[in-house]
Amino acid sequence: MNIKTIPTFLVFLNSKYEPCLGTMIHKQWVLTAAHCFLPFLKIDIAASKEESFQNMTGNLRPMLTVQHPNFTRVSAEHDFMLIKLNHPLKLNDQVKLAVLPNTTDDRRGDKCTVSGWGWAWKNSKSSIRQIPVKITENMLCAGSSLKSTHSCKEIAAAPILCQNQLHGILSWTEGCILRGDIGYYTKVSRYTDWILKVIHTN
Repeated sequence: MNIKTIPTFLVFLNSKYEPCLGTMIHKQWVLTAAHCFLPFLKIDIAASKEESFQNMTGNLRPMLTVQHPNFTRVSAEHDFMLIKLNHPLKLNDQVKLAVLPNTTDDRRGDKCTVSGWGWAWKNSKSSIRQIPVKITENMLCAGSSLKSTHSCKEIAAAPILCQNQLHGILSWTEGCILRGDIGYYTKVSRYTDWILKVIHTN
């Protein structure tokens, strides 16, 4: 897979505590994990080319953050947060929006990809990486069969994309996805109605 040909759907939420990924689902809205609710120092547009980021839209800042009302850190359920940017993104062939699934989409058994920078790949710069994962039971968990020996450190809220359609946001993991361990994701299709309601009312 040539990473240079993959369109970008991601923003990088840079914080002095823990960096997180966000997935662009609207020109002015980003979907991420609710446990990422931190004061962001900077928001960067991710690059699908060799450089780590490309700042094509000026100074992006969070204008509004909306956590799912039922999210709790104790159970990590409903781990979603929407961020409204201070101005709309300029879309092009390289910077696109991820498509939201409908509420009945079921991707169990499908092969999709999880994206992010958090893996420490040998002899490589900090650019976007994608690995294939297979959707499993209820899409609450997914794992890779790559069994890579690379060291890794997943960045929170990495998305699962199935042909540019967003199906999960990484909530937590037991181990390393690159080595075949399971990542636990919040299922987007269960929250599509809530996401659209927040966007349309704000």
